[in-house]
Amino acid sequence: GKCVVQARRSLQSTPVITGRPQVTVYDEGYGAAKTIRANLGATRRLTPFFTMTLDASYVKGIGQSASRDLNLNLGTPFLLANEGNRPVYINPSLIVPTTGAIPFTSTRKDAGYGSVNQVFSGLENETKQVTASMNWFNTRGSTLSANYTMQFARDQASNLTPGDPNAFLWARSSNERRHNIQLNFTKVFSPTFELTAIGSMASGSRYSPVVGSDINGDGSRNDLAYVFNPANANDPVLAAAMDDLLKNGSKGAKACLASQVGKIAERNSCIGPWSPSLNLQVNLKPGMFQNRLTISFATINLLGGLDELFN
Repeated sequence: GKCVVQARRSLQSTPVITGRPQVTVYDEGYGAAKTIRANLGATRRLTPFFTMTLDASYVKGIGQSASRDLNLNLGTPFLLANEGNRPVYINPSLIVPTTGAIPFTSTRKDAGYGSVNQVFSGLENETKQVTASMNWFNTRGSTLSANYTMQFARDQASNLTPGDPNAFLWARSSNERRHNIQLNFTKVFSPTFELTAIGSMASGSRYSPVVGSDINGDGSRNDLAYVFNPANANDPVLAAAMDDLLKNGSKGAKACLASQVGKIAERNSCIGPWSPSLNLQVNLKPGMFQNRLTISFATINLLGGLDELFN
């Protein structure tokens, strides 16, 4: 996810796709991604109808694919002192002062081509998680299970950058859900009728504060935002906007930005709200075809549907 927290003049380079061929090449060492997995689990039966399970897993991905623009002229950048010395890969004398526009050729090693993307295998990711489960059942077929999962996931990525577009920095993964709670309940009322409810509550997904335009001069709108301190910002409009965001933004956004004032935000440093879910399913077994026929009625995300209906 993305959260745009800055609105100001930025480098307006001509898109690399305009009138110039783009090229994609593959590194000679490019290959399929690989995964290393390790799992450990234990189950204990406490009573004839109640068990507990603990599972731990570790997954490491290696040789994950990424790309870099070989035609991007990084050269020697100048530094934005008011943005934590963010590097900008443009000769400042080429920037049009009134608009912030730059000549397209100033960002290319060969002006006859747009982007020359080299696809390679070299990034990594890792996920660690622990799941604790409690399971109960009775002789009539009714069951109840409760599961809690704690997850830690990190990865390297190139989609967002604080400066150097070819630096593949480690950060929390956007796929991480730190906490996940799930309850499953099935009640057998009779041989022909049963009800199943599945409820879950998951912590929010991670997202990144980003700028809506190109800042570092690489021609892509993928720059992580610098979180200005309203008390020190030279632009009064920017200061007022940041002050309003820090005071009136969502609880999660305010906490995320307040912890990073005065520096470039980290990728996936913000966390969205928790999300609940409830699914219901009714199973009818009319006793036809030697009891092989089951008619099911199911709802998906019942809480979301009720919210749409009444709000």
